[in-house]
Amino acid sequence: MRSQSSRLISEISSQDSALLKLLVTALAPYRKWVFFALLLMLVTAALNVVPPYLLQQAIDGPIAQGNMRALALITILYGITAIGLFVVTFAYTYFLQQAGQRALADIRTRLFNHIFNQDHAFFTRNPTGDLVSRLTSDIDSVNAVLSTSLVIILVEGVTLIVIVTVMLVVNWRL
Repeated sequence: MRSQSSRLISEISSQDSALLKLLVTALAPYRKWVFFALLLMLVTAALNVVPPYLLQQAIDGPIAQGNMRALALITILYGITAIGLFVVTFAYTYFLQQAGQRALADIRTRLFNHIFNQDHAFFTRNPTGDLVSRLTSDIDSVNAVLSTSLVIILVEGVTLIVIVTVMLVVNWRL
């Protein structure tokens, strides 16, 4: 039983490393777009820290003192931050989606060319409908990884690192 589970874990690990290698090689021609997206993710993570800070400043300062002019200034800064966050999030999503969709198109083309270059015996053994169905399903799975899972992991991970860093800078004894 133990050898079966270790074999299964090894197989899953090799599939994950193969998928990662496929993604890295497919995204390599679009590394500039991925770089810009990652850079904008850092900006997004930094901007995600600003609204709570502004809220804390508003509560401790203008609201406690009844200073409406200062509160209006903080409100304007909060709005500018929200708009900036929207624009930067849109930009990194655009760059990442462009790179991802082009990489997927390249993968799709390579896979279809590979299938088209098979001999007649291959098509006799494997029904065409099954091949197309599996190919489409696999491409959709890679698309899901590129478009949602990877983006969420990157953005949330970077945001967590920035928030912890800001917390330590503000009060290291926290």
